[in-house]
Amino acid sequence: KLKQADYSACRDDEGEAPCVAKWGGIYQKMSSEGAPLSLKQLAVDGNDLLAVGVPPALVGKALRRFLYDCALNPKLNDKKILLARAEKGKFV
Repeated sequence: KLKQADYSACRDDEGEAPCVAKWGGIYQKMSSEGAPLSLKQLAVDGNDLLAVGVPPALVGKALRRFLYDCALNPKLNDKKILLARAEKGKFV
């Protein structure tokens, strides 16, 4: 909404801002593919990672990495896949 307001004010144009259209399309595509957009949407949480031996100091780093990877490839957002990666340390 902020981008749209800025575009409309600067150009005196009520049409949709190009960047709003672009990012809206990206958001719709990610949503339709089931990509997680927040840590709460990941198939695992910090307790799951602690249970498989991830050191407490690395839990946040692992979750952020998993969110990034799953946003790019939503098929990775599976509890078994993510826990296997956590056990192998595949988040560093």
